[in-house]
Amino acid sequence: MSKEIVVRKCERIEEFHRCVELQRRIWGEADLEVEPATMFVVAAHTGGQTLGAFAGDRLVGYTLAVAIRSRSLACEAACPTCIPT
Repeated sequence: MSKEIVVRKCERIEEFHRCVELQRRIWGEADLEVEPATMFVVAAHTGGQTLGAFAGDRLVGYTLAVAIRSRSLACEAACPTCIPT
C-alpha cells in the first residue's frame, strides 16, 4: 500500500539539499550539472519557490521556480502516483 503524496513548500536548507540529492538519483548528473542548494535558497529569497512532493517524510519530487520562470521539475519513477500502472 502506497503512502499519500503531500505537496508543500520547501523552506529549510535540509529540504533544499534533499532536492539536490533527488536530482542526482533521478538524472545521474555530476555535481556541476545539478541545480545547487544555493539556487533553491536564492529562489526562496527572491520571489521564487520550491514545492516538494513527499511520501511520508521521503521527498519523491519537487519543482523549483525562480522569479517568474520555472527552472526544473523532478519526479522519482518509483513514485506510484507519478507513473500510471
